[in-house]
Amino acid sequence: MSTYIHNEIWLFAQAMIGGAGLVICYSLIGVLKRLLLENPAAGGISDILYWLAAGLLVFARIYQINQGILRNFLFFGIAAGAFLTYLTIKPILDKICYIILEIPVRFIKKISKKYIKRLLFWGKRCKILVRQSANQYKNSTRNHLQTRRGRKFGKIREKAKEKENRV
Repeated sequence: MSTYIHNEIWLFAQAMIGGAGLVICYSLIGVLKRLLLENPAAGGISDILYWLAAGLLVFARIYQINQGILRNFLFFGIAAGAFLTYLTIKPILDKICYIILEIPVRFIKKISKKYIKRLLFWGKRCKILVRQSANQYKNSTRNHLQTRRGRKFGKIREKAKEKENRV
């Protein structure tokens, strides 16, 4: 075979390895989402960030290895590598990663609960102080405005009564 064909086969193999790498990274992110994130919106944001990064990485790699020429077999190689990895390695990898990452995550969550409670106490205390100072400021400015406003409304009511009395 010619050198050109060897180069194309090597590019296809690299594309398959890249697709496999993308699936492995996404499965690791999925395990971390299951362990750490409780909010579905945060999971969606992490998915969007992953796909943006993956797209930029794929096109940067294609530009680097193939001088920016988009070839169909490269995308087919990425899809084939991702599909084969998804069928073979991903289920086992998910279980292993979940078991390995569950231990430090539980340990960190257990330790951080104590510190989070302390932080939440100070956060709530600051929130109470801010509300109290805001209420004091509002009350100090409201009295002056209410008296002026009350006088205006009182004068309007007096004029309305005078008109009623005339009729």
